[in-house]
Amino acid sequence: MRMRIASLALLSSVLVLPGCQLMPEGAEPADHQLRCGDRTLGYSLAGDRVQLHLEDGKRELRREESATGALYRSRSGGSEFWSKGERVTVTLAGERLPECRHTDRASLEPPRWQVVAVDDKPVPEPARPVSLNFMPEGRLSGRSGCNHFMAAWEHVGDRLIIERVATTRMACPPSVMNFEEAFLASLSRVENARMEEDGTLMLVGREDSGLIRARVAAEEAE
Repeated sequence: MRMRIASLALLSSVLVLPGCQLMPEGAEPADHQLRCGDRTLGYSLAGDRVQLHLEDGKRELRREESATGALYRSRSGGSEFWSKGERVTVTLAGERLPECRHTDRASLEPPRWQVVAVDDKPVPEPARPVSLNFMPEGRLSGRSGCNHFMAAWEHVGDRLIIERVATTRMACPPSVMNFEEAFLASLSRVENARMEEDGTLMLVGREDSGLIRARVAAEEAE
C-alpha cells in the first residue's frame, strides 16, 4: 500500500502538460491581468519575451516579426500573444480566445485627452487646443498646437510606445511652433502612462519623469 502511494506521488510530481511549465509554489505573480471573454489570465513582459500565467501553469512566448502590432509566439506556434494599441488577442493550443482587455490599468482610449502641459510648461495662449486621441487599432491622432499630427502606438505590459509621428505643415507664431516642437519630441520619449487620483493622464519617460500632462477634453467630460 505504501509503495502504491509513493508511486502516485512520484507520478504527480513529473506530470506536466505539453508545452506548459507548471508554476512552482511561491512563483512571482503576473505583472498584468487580462479578461478574455469569461476567462482571466495574467502575463509578464521581459525584453523580447512574454510569459503567460494560466490556470495550469505558465507559458513563455518569444517576439517575432509582425507587419503590425507586437507578436509573441511559442516555439510550437500553437500559442500566440498579439497587441496593438489597447487591443490584445491570445491564442492557446491553436484556439483563439475572445478579444482581451486589461483589468489592472485604466484605458487610454476615448475619451479624447486635452494636453495642459509639456515638461511642466503650459500650452501657450496663441496655440490651438493640444489633444491626444488614442484609437483602439493602434493609431494616435490629435492637434499639436499648430498642426494636426498622426502616430502609431502600442501598450504592452509597462511599456507605452509612440512612434512614426507625422504632422501637417502649417506655420504659426514662434512661441506656438516652439511648443509644438517640444510636444512632438516628448511623444517620442514616452515610455509609460499613469493616471493620477484627480483623473489626470501623465505620459512619462525614463525614471518615471513626467513629460505630458492631459485631462479629459471638456466636451467629453460633460
